[in-house]
Amino acid sequence: MSELHSFSTERYILKSMYNRPKTIVEISQKLKPKDFYFYPYRILFTAIKRLSMEGDVTPDGIMTLLESENREGYNAIKGIGGSDAIEDELGDFSFPENPSVQEHISIMQSLSYRRSVVEASELIKNMAETNINPTKDEQFENMEDLDNSIKESINSLSLSIVDNQLNQHASDGLEELLDMIIEKDESVMGISISHEYPK
Repeated sequence: MSELHSFSTERYILKSMYNRPKTIVEISQKLKPKDFYFYPYRILFTAIKRLSMEGDVTPDGIMTLLESENREGYNAIKGIGGSDAIEDELGDFSFPENPSVQEHISIMQSLSYRRSVVEASELIKNMAETNINPTKDEQFENMEDLDNSIKESINSLSLSIVDNQLNQHASDGLEELLDMIIEKDESVMGISISHEYPK
């Protein structure tokens, strides 16, 4: 199996946010912290996004924000060099004025989705083979509990698949998305409230 992460893609996204703040909104709307495989990048993504709402994004500003709001993240970034490491890693005066972030966002979304599917599949497989409850790290008390836990995990995986499909089609327009949802689940028809609001 190939690696389900891309250091260069994650770094490009962060460099774009750091050097071209106008891309922060687009990137923030399409990516989540969990989409970043590398923990320091996950921390930096969250900090840059948060800091951009309050003003300029600077290495010292990132470290100050982390120190006050995310001590674990602060220690992780400080452990790899702090403010100097942020500037060395992300600062780039030659970065394109209008970076093409959509392709990189799509790559990250795809890799994140595939990682979550593999993780969920491994969890289901391990429960089925070992009879071990992963939340308690002990055997299930009975087969019904095991089966219910497997069903919950499968449902969660199914929702992840539908969520990924919805994200892929987000640009297709609301009407097409609603049609897709209704096709997936015929019971999603809504409640008639026309009697409450007559013409």
